[in-house]
Amino acid sequence: MLEIGLRVVRGPDWKWAQQDDGEGHVGTVVELGKPGSNTSPDKTVVVQWDSGSRTNYRVGYQSAYDLRVYDNAPVGVRHPNVICDACRKHGIVGMRWKCARCFDFDLCTHCYMALDKHDLTHPFLRFETATNTQGVKVPPRSQSLESRLIAKGIFKGAIVVRGADWDWGDQDGGPGGQGKVQEIKGWENESGRSVAAVAWLHNPHVANVYRVGHKGKVDLKYVQEAKNGQYYKTHLPVLGEHIERLVPPLELSQFSVGDKVRVMSDIDLVKQLQEGHGGWNIRMADVLGKEGHVHRVTERGDVRVQFHLNDENNQEQSSSSIAQQNRWTFHPGALSKIHSFATGDQVLICADEQRLRQAQKGHGEWSHDMIGVLGKQGRVLQVYGDGDIRVSVNGQSFTFNPQCCVPLTTTATPSAAASLLNSTSHNTLQAYQAQQQMEYASSVDWSLHGGSSIGGGTTNSSSCKQMLIYNTLLGHNDALSSSAIVRDAAQGKLQAVRDALNKNPQLVESRSGDKSALMLAAHQGHIDIVRILLSHGANLEQRDADGDTALHYACF
Repeated sequence: MLEIGLRVVRGPDWKWAQQDDGEGHVGTVVELGKPGSNTSPDKTVVVQWDSGSRTNYRVGYQSAYDLRVYDNAPVGVRHPNVICDACRKHGIVGMRWKCARCFDFDLCTHCYMALDKHDLTHPFLRFETATNTQGVKVPPRSQSLESRLIAKGIFKGAIVVRGADWDWGDQDGGPGGQGKVQEIKGWENESGRSVAAVAWLHNPHVANVYRVGHKGKVDLKYVQEAKNGQYYKTHLPVLGEHIERLVPPLELSQFSVGDKVRVMSDIDLVKQLQEGHGGWNIRMADVLGKEGHVHRVTERGDVRVQFHLNDENNQEQSSSSIAQQNRWTFHPGALSKIHSFATGDQVLICADEQRLRQAQKGHGEWSHDMIGVLGKQGRVLQVYGDGDIRVSVNGQSFTFNPQCCVPLTTTATPSAAASLLNSTSHNTLQAYQAQQQMEYASSVDWSLHGGSSIGGGTTNSSSCKQMLIYNTLLGHNDALSSSAIVRDAAQGKLQAVRDALNKNPQLVESRSGDKSALMLAAHQGHIDIVRILLSHGANLEQRDADGDTALHYACF
């Protein structure tokens, strides 16, 4: 991520003395370097320091990196469906920190850095944007104590005067007028921690808002800095250092030359994915949702796709010219593989009833008898001319939309195939994410939740509950996927739960397996959803097969 508005501190290759007013002081990226520029060439940025100084720094130029990203909330980064498990704020802004040892535990930057919430001996994963699927592992904070610094600059309590981008007349009382920062906050829904509310000394009862990163502008500079708590400098991303987080490692790449693929239809997400992966061209909109063939896979894992489009404007051009114009390079996360089936293939059927019902329209249609084969393995009996397949499962046979099945090869496990089927957008980005989540689930130290040791011969009820709840969150567990409201409650989808209950209040007692919506909402700490369920009459005494109530789940 290289954008104006990023809040930065000095990085690993810093050699510029006290230009920043000392290590720990914060500045804002206000300009990106351009190729051919004599003042700020490519792979450099201009930083406006909170102290008022302004100059350019290397972010890859001459293979040097002068800066780290202190906060990316001012450029609009948000994780809308993630709650900080310490401060309980919904929708983490800026970087997200996920415990690599505990089950489903996330922190916002302030709780992770300044407040040292959670166990300092646990390693974490850093997610810089909501589209990151793997994250970057950082060491336990207990091993990084020597890298702790205090952030200083324009924060609550700082005394400020007008700065480089001041455009507000004499609101400050005139040149030299001083004010005190009352609060750092976001600008509506556009950006977070990007403006400062300032009460000027000449009129201290009125606080106006000024830019400190919003859209790359800085209206203020300090004459007396304020502190914003500690941060672990080695845990922050190095600005300009490109670390691949979305592309699966090459050994996990799903694509080969000749594969038939489909481009996802979400233009905004495709544009975001394309940054640094072939770029975005307005003509690429013509192939969104379209099918093509893999022409080649680049060394970095990007996929060059050949499309066969009927375009009357191309009739007078040579076939080779048309072919070149209909080839585009895509981030692999923007593509989904269209599987080719043959008689005798072993396949896994989609486990999500609602998704299967929708996909079956025009493809053999839905049959109530299909409920018994959800998530089951079967064998292809016939491949029809339109691509639909006839599959035998446990002595029954049905015609399926091929998108509802994944072939089980000698190297594909049922869980990996299930992750492909359960990607809600049917694209490899989310499929790969689901696969990583499954691997993460299997790597969780369940003994932390009271589980028995490997080979102990017994299973622990709490551990089993954790895995069942995890599968409900993913939405692809056979026994737990039947009730949408239970899954939405587990995932913290407040509006979806509210809408469902308004339409049908009886859904309040819905269960997935033997788990109620109230149990899972309590376990995940979704307090607002718990309140809604209780207000609609959810039974607090309802028990699961082990005799546990929602109160027990809140303690697991």
